[in-house]
Amino acid sequence: MRSTVAPNILFLMETKNQDPSVFHVCQPLGFSNRFTVPPLGLSGGLALFWSDNVSLEVLASSPHFIDTKIKFQGIVSFITFTYGAPQVENIAEIWDLISSLGSSRDEPWLLTGDFNEILDSSEKVGGPLRSEGSLIPFRSFVSQNGLWDLPFSGNNLSWRGQRHTHFILSRLDRSLANCSWTETFPSGHSSYLRYEGSDHRPLVTVFDSTKRKGSGIFRFDRRLRGKPEVTPLISEAWGNPSSPAPPIYVKLSDCKRTIIQWTREQNATKTARNKASQEALEAALSSELPDPNLIATLQDSVATDYREEEEFWRQRSRIQWLQHGDSNTSFFHAATRGRRAINNLSMIEDAEGTTHHEDHLIGKVVADFYQKLFTSDYRDPKAAVDEALQTRVTPAMNEALTKLPDEKEIKEAVFSVHPDKAPGPDGFSAGFYHSYWEIISFDVYREIRSFFESGFLHPRYNETHVRLIPKDLGSKKVADFRPIALCSAHYKIIAKILCKRLQPFLSTIISKHQSAFVPKRAIADNVLITHETLHFLRLSKAQKHCSVIPTRGLRQGDPLSPYLFILCTEVLSGLCRNAQERGALPGVRVSRQSLAINHLLFADDTMFFTKTNPTSVSALLSVIRTYENASGQCINPTKSSVTFSSKTPSEVKALVKSSLGIEKEGGVGKYLGLPEHFGRCKKDIFTGIVDKVRKKAHSWTSGFLSGAGKQVLLKSVLSTMPSYAMSCFKLPKSLCKRLQTALTRFWWDDKPDKRKMSWVSWDKLSVPKNGGGLDFREIEIFNDAQLAKIGWRLLNQPDSLLAQVLLGKYCHSSHFLAASPPSNASHGWRGILAGREILRKGLGWTIGEGKDVNLWTEPWLSISTPTQPIGPPPEHLRSLVVGDLIHQHSNSWNVDAIHMVVPQHEEEIRKLVLGSKRSKDALRWLHCKSGEYTTKTGYAISKLHNEPVHADGFNWQTNLWRVKTSPKLKHFLWKASANALSVGAALIGRGFNTDGRCVRCGEVEDVRHVLLTCPYAQTVWNLAPVLFKPNPVDCPNMKALLLQARKLVNLPPTGLSLTPLFPWLVWFLWKARNLLIFEERIVSAQDTYHKAISEAKAWQHSRTASNAASDQSNLPPSLTPRFLPPPDVLSCYTDAAWQASDLRCGAGWIIKNSVGDIVLQGTEVRDFIPSALAAEATAVLLALTYARAANVSQVACFSDCLELISLLNSGGLSLGILGLLIDI
Repeated sequence: MRSTVAPNILFLMETKNQDPSVFHVCQPLGFSNRFTVPPLGLSGGLALFWSDNVSLEVLASSPHFIDTKIKFQGIVSFITFTYGAPQVENIAEIWDLISSLGSSRDEPWLLTGDFNEILDSSEKVGGPLRSEGSLIPFRSFVSQNGLWDLPFSGNNLSWRGQRHTHFILSRLDRSLANCSWTETFPSGHSSYLRYEGSDHRPLVTVFDSTKRKGSGIFRFDRRLRGKPEVTPLISEAWGNPSSPAPPIYVKLSDCKRTIIQWTREQNATKTARNKASQEALEAALSSELPDPNLIATLQDSVATDYREEEEFWRQRSRIQWLQHGDSNTSFFHAATRGRRAINNLSMIEDAEGTTHHEDHLIGKVVADFYQKLFTSDYRDPKAAVDEALQTRVTPAMNEALTKLPDEKEIKEAVFSVHPDKAPGPDGFSAGFYHSYWEIISFDVYREIRSFFESGFLHPRYNETHVRLIPKDLGSKKVADFRPIALCSAHYKIIAKILCKRLQPFLSTIISKHQSAFVPKRAIADNVLITHETLHFLRLSKAQKHCSVIPTRGLRQGDPLSPYLFILCTEVLSGLCRNAQERGALPGVRVSRQSLAINHLLFADDTMFFTKTNPTSVSALLSVIRTYENASGQCINPTKSSVTFSSKTPSEVKALVKSSLGIEKEGGVGKYLGLPEHFGRCKKDIFTGIVDKVRKKAHSWTSGFLSGAGKQVLLKSVLSTMPSYAMSCFKLPKSLCKRLQTALTRFWWDDKPDKRKMSWVSWDKLSVPKNGGGLDFREIEIFNDAQLAKIGWRLLNQPDSLLAQVLLGKYCHSSHFLAASPPSNASHGWRGILAGREILRKGLGWTIGEGKDVNLWTEPWLSISTPTQPIGPPPEHLRSLVVGDLIHQHSNSWNVDAIHMVVPQHEEEIRKLVLGSKRSKDALRWLHCKSGEYTTKTGYAISKLHNEPVHADGFNWQTNLWRVKTSPKLKHFLWKASANALSVGAALIGRGFNTDGRCVRCGEVEDVRHVLLTCPYAQTVWNLAPVLFKPNPVDCPNMKALLLQARKLVNLPPTGLSLTPLFPWLVWFLWKARNLLIFEERIVSAQDTYHKAISEAKAWQHSRTASNAASDQSNLPPSLTPRFLPPPDVLSCYTDAAWQASDLRCGAGWIIKNSVGDIVLQGTEVRDFIPSALAAEATAVLLALTYARAANVSQVACFSDCLELISLLNSGGLSLGILGLLIDI
């Protein structure tokens, strides 16, 4: 190694010898400098050797590490040579000690050595499987310190050894580095060498500071969208519409040149201008006679510069979940650095295992790989397609798919593309199209329509950049990277149009066995069917399944690719269906009443179910080979597995695996990311979810978030991470508590290793915002709410594949809502029944004809809450249905029958609006206007049912959450209202040994005192130029102070019109108090007041600028201009007045021709109209009824009720007017 590698630094671990012996052995290596840590008895021992051309200083050492600072080739960096503790009980202590070394380091930092730990189970081969929980300490250590694996070559299973009866290979040795190191040494990498004289492979780390030099790629800067001076430049560069006009790609090139030139000119003066502003502000603030107006102007200028910097790093970070709020520049910067470190491609291995580090060789390896992958011989798929498919696309469907798009359709497609997604080779994202739509729209219309007319797309629009994203840690081969295609915005617009046209027909074209990308089908269906089938196989015999994964031919990142893929795999589904009909591939039936399933598809994940007899296996092979020959896609046998029923003989297993060419046996793995089968200890199966949440919560970048940013991260990211698993299965209670604990600690703690006071319980935090909480999720209840959605689909889609399997097995003799679980029910079915309990709290019947609804036992009396008639019915009326209260000829309520049977419910019944046309009764979710179940409403109902919120008359939305101020200040006001601030009285209440008195005046310190009654606070309030200042007498608590604060009126001297001054005053009162206590800094009342005014103005200015930019760049022009009917169509105008006290409405209508002459008009009064919306719908219905009676054939209706018009145009539903909508 000395002759081939010639290292400048050598680190030895487990020397197990005293210094003289170590020096004697290493003397021939020629190192002139050394440092050792002697062994403890016969174990351990570290030795570090370095040459003279390296300047190395040992900063700290222990039996488990040597921390150093080195200077090599003029670059200073830190290296911690690590030897992890072999004893598990000591490992966390070592990580904490090393973390303390690097906690304050932003310089390049490398850790290398034997960590005696792995990050993932895939880094170990042989021996018992490691539990996910045991990996958490090391994962947390790596995540908290912002460390990343260096790119490596060679076999990374660096240790080999025998443990009891198991031979184990494991990756114990590695090199980790922070972002600064990867930026300083962008070509740095490590290599695992051959075993030589040790059970560990030598690990060589190369410090390579060579920076790749390449031509910069143009990317449209989204910050330009808010600059009004850029619009004329774009308009001039684009040019006026002309005929013949240059193609769009030419005009985009002209815009690119203009933007580059303008940006270059701006950047030339920007740095000097920013520096001048900062120096002028410093001088103004230091002046003995400060000028408030000048200071405010300069502060606005500097704040604008900082906002531009934050926006720059935000778009570089690719963060989508955090858009607006407090300043989070450091977070975006850290996220960008972390993303670059992960995606850094400094080396690659070719097919022969040779490592390449040069850019041109890396590019050649990648190009050769994909050239081979995407090149195939010609195959004629006609025979297979004719065998598998039947004609399903009707002439009407074909016409809808191929018609020329109009301007509205193209505009909707343009604005449906996310403005901030990565651009294609031209550098322009969809945000450019959104911002300058008025300039470019004519040319976009022209070229999009030209494509649909000619079928020709210029190759420039079809060009893509391919970005390689590592699939896992330590990706080193091209196959270890996921290729993401960055398509041009012009191509995405065409793809969006085609996708939107395809979507309505997919459920007709695509078989029920394909769950991906088809509306009203869910991934959970495949997961649950597979789970149920495998559960059945373990209770029976002679069945098996294998998975096929085709992944060839279409580019990821293309909006159209998923639809093209499932259209192709429809051939595979058709072949399986034909084989099942012939009896060659019968599949598996989990019960006699259930549908037999022989395959399931979710995009490129395929599951086959078949018997193990030679006939079925041969039929399956025939289907696979036919599809492979037709499509060019092939099974990957290394990623496929076969699972057998519990009683399958071993010789049968061997024969089947040999016939299929698949060696791996499954059943305990994962399908679509979730467990195939559950044992008794379910919490261990899902432990990885807790680890992922903790890893994200403790990540290095999360430490840079503001308080409001943490709230967004918790609600938008951390709480949603378990959602996929919770949408399919019931998580164990213990696991839900662990998840909740992880979220609680993230919320209250600044650092993972430093626990802070939890001032408010999670139960209160999870209360909705209008009840005084923060609307965080209670994991167990949210799990049930998601499972209730599966139950809702079973009720409303009884013909779906999932319903035919599950209901056939568990509900063949009873309704789903009444079924009880058998003793051998699967875990999936038990989870669905847990969700069913939520459905029962909100399901009710909407009456069509009333024949399916029992009058006494079903909830049908209300469309807001499940209600049924009170009291036991007479014996002779027990069998009545709601239809017995309805006139059969008119489908209206029979008032006489109501008086005879349920007179006490007459008003409730007559408020239920029936349509004149008879329709089927339907179970609806009453807590949503549309009648469709949503997880959000299900969770809210279950949460309020378990823990009802006690209303105290305080409106949290009006008094706090809708106040126009910074999210950080809203968060502070909430903490003050919830007694979650660490004031003296609160600390004493928690048992702290503290004086608890105000450091200024000596009074007992509570929140009210700090923010209002302290003499210091009173002085600040007296300085504030506002009317109706809060009176301490009227403000006994924080809620009362918030109520009083709403009355405050800013006077002109403040310069504030958008935001009230109150939140800023109390925030800086709190900051002044903390500066005095913790830093002994005295801030005068005048300075506190001026700071509050200054920051409020800066925030107001930023919101004004942000709103202006948003109005200009993000909001699409009106997609629905005023509708003018053709001359031969009459216009009908309706309106209604509704009186809530007696449920009466007056409706009026007037019908005019194209010249404005009145053709028909009328008014009418109706009783028992339940709502204003129903009154407006009644007016429209009456107008159309009279128009038809007058032989009016075509009429365009106009109403001032936007909700009604939206429902009619979209075909939506609203529970209160279902009958009226059907009639209209």
